[in-house]
Amino acid sequence: MDRLELARSIINSLVVFDRPVSLSSEVIEVFEKHPWPGNIRQMHSVLRTAVALLGYGNEIALEHLPEDFLDQSSQGEHVAIRTEHGETATLLIADGTSLESLEKIAIREAVRECGGNMAAAARRLGISRNTLYRKMQAPD
Repeated sequence: MDRLELARSIINSLVVFDRPVSLSSEVIEVFEKHPWPGNIRQMHSVLRTAVALLGYGNEIALEHLPEDFLDQSSQGEHVAIRTEHGETATLLIADGTSLESLEKIAIREAVRECGGNMAAAARRLGISRNTLYRKMQAPD
């Protein structure tokens, strides 16, 4: 199933009264370029917000998408990183990003992907849980 077909399926599950809702060409372009590091859950969350903001309209436009998603989609470069366990993660890296910032991003993503399970996130990152907590508490 391609991204747009999946998006349309999610929209149909979110819209009540079987009203037709489509994606604007700008939204389609953003969806096709976005790497979707959060996979289906992220797309579902983005579209749930968009449908709520759409109200009674029939076309989801950029103005209906969450700001954090648009920021993530429009800035920097997406880089795929392979973990020591062979898993692939996608990070958004803006110009001038420091190593410390990248570490914070990787930690946040690991914790999010593990549903807040700190032990699983630490294993995914290849560090101890104590190190994970220490790095999370470090000032920005």
